Amino acid sequence: MRNPSSHLRLPLPAVAVAVAVAISIPAGTSAQALPDALGRLRSGEYEEALSSLRGIARGPESSPRVLRYYARALMEVGRYDQAREAVAGPDGQATSLELENVLGEVLLAVGDLAGAEAAFRRAVEGGAHDSQIARKNLGVLLWNRGDRKAALALFDSFIDLYNRSSGNLTSEELMAVGVSVRYLGVTNPDLFQDALMAFDDAVAADPEDFGPELLIGELFLEKYRATDARDALREVLERNPRHPRALLDQALILDFEGVGGALGTTLQALEVNPRYADARAFLAGLYLKTWEYDEAVEEARRALETNPTHLGALSVLAAAHFLLGDTVELREVKDRIHSLNPAYADLYTVMAEHAAAHHRYAAAVELAQQAVSLDSTSWRAHGVLGVNQLRTGEMEAGRASLERAFTGDPYNPWYMNTLDLLDTFVHYRRFETEHFEIFLQERE
Repeated sequence: MRNPSSHLRLPLPAVAVAVAVAISIPAGTSAQALPDALGRLRSGEYEEALSSLRGIARGPESSPRVLRYYARALMEVGRYDQAREAVAGPDGQATSLELENVLGEVLLAVGDLAGAEAAFRRAVEGGAHDSQIARKNLGVLLWNRGDRKAALALFDSFIDLYNRSSGNLTSEELMAVGVSVRYLGVTNPDLFQDALMAFDDAVAADPEDFGPELLIGELFLEKYRATDARDALREVLERNPRHPRALLDQALILDFEGVGGALGTTLQALEVNPRYADARAFLAGLYLKTWEYDEAVEEARRALETNPTHLGALSVLAAAHFLLGDTVELREVKDRIHSLNPAYADLYTVMAEHAAAHHRYAAAVELAQQAVSLDSTSWRAHGVLGVNQLRTGEMEAGRASLERAFTGDPYNPWYMNTLDLLDTFVHYRRFETEHFEIFLQERE
């Protein structure tokens, strides 16, 4: 995937490699103050970096650019209240149009969806310098709310932005293009190659920014390329071994490979940012896999203390209540999710995956069917449905579900390998006993 040229579907022009210094120094700022602060931030010296950025942000050299750096640094360590105070006025709006987008990012992290949407729209409608980033953020918010049509229209517009740019987009704008095309990939899996190209261009535009490498690693992991994902994250972790998002991504890789260490790596991320809702939700899922129900519920709830609208944490919490047989709590959580996104299929897909991990295959089939009925383009749900249909003896239905999953997600090796295995079943025979139905290779 790192060499996508033979798979491209969009006529994306080449992007010139930036050769200038990546950091633009606001007028009046000491020549080394901001670069030094950002250098400490990128190396994981968070307290020193925050102290320096706070001094610049509160001094005469302050600017919206400095305040954006400061707010995002605070967010990286989970100090969301301070980040909001840094960019918002008494009326709750940003103190400058140029800070509306970052205010929206802070509000999104703590689950204030209405406030985040309003801030993103103010940035877009006002023509802020980072309005394209705000448009991408707005698209993601709409997607997570279940407004797919509006979200896809926003994401699709980034193709035109790229094609009209003549190679003049910033690294952050290129990341917005890549994220948008990645979402469009649900309609055409070949578009993931274009997302990767945009992320690679973003690396070239600003080699100092960790964002593109993180997005590349996450895209590779999403497409089951753990080795490539690890390679993409290696430089980030070498330069900052304490980077919370990179540590969480590393934990996801370890869990994917089943080699151990995911729990400890997630805890390292939480040492830096104890309010990292994504990490808390993932940790809850890890506990659920090892049947530690109380711990899973506790971690999911801790994630929701930071962000009460976190769909991943709510889904794991629903799965825990399902496995515990707590129908009252399960209904309450499901109602919360449906109020946030009535078409959120991953609620049932996550529940189905955990039901299957606890050998409740018939329940997994039923839950996955609910996921597919909510979202026919959830290839993950089709795959979970197919695998569990096979486990319950529904061979033809399982094959049909897996073929749909593989058509939508041809990168998934489990779908491909299982379909290949099914092709060998012409050499299998079915035997029925009083209590079992046995399916054996004819030579056995």
